[in-house]
Amino acid sequence: MQFAATNIATWHGCRNMMDRRHQASRCRTALSSRSAASRHQAFDAPAAADGLRERGSDLTVLEVEDYIARPKPNGYRSLHALVEVPVHLSDRVVPVTVELQIRTVAMDFWASLEHKIYYKYRADVPPTLLRELAEAAETAASLDAQMERLHKQTHPAAPPVTATGSALPS
Repeated sequence: MQFAATNIATWHGCRNMMDRRHQASRCRTALSSRSAASRHQAFDAPAAADGLRERGSDLTVLEVEDYIARPKPNGYRSLHALVEVPVHLSDRVVPVTVELQIRTVAMDFWASLEHKIYYKYRADVPPTLLRELAEAAETAASLDAQMERLHKQTHPAAPPVTATGSALPS
């Protein structure tokens, strides 16, 4: 993993996200967290999702969306997982819903730029810019594939890895 970033959403932001998913009841606390982890090379998204599910009793996977296998129409790629994690307070344990976004550096670069463009144009992005963004998403995916091939050539004995960086069983 190259880096992990976190941001804490307000109750309003959490409620909006859950309302869009028709799951407002899952937003149980005043704050929600979103984490994004970026990797240098591509990874096996289904294996990463399975790894989250197998992590243990402290993590409950609520939902997984694989936008790598099925990119959004605008070209967005990432693995999203809604998970519930226990937060230990002095007098009780509170389940908190967290959204994990796992993507490569190229995917993260594209997503960051796309986000800035949508805010600049307030969702009214010119069609030519939308086409260029879609082309850039394809270029980023091609770069990821090429970098994965190069990685395999230079590390032939290295086992495939999950999004958490652990080796997949042979």
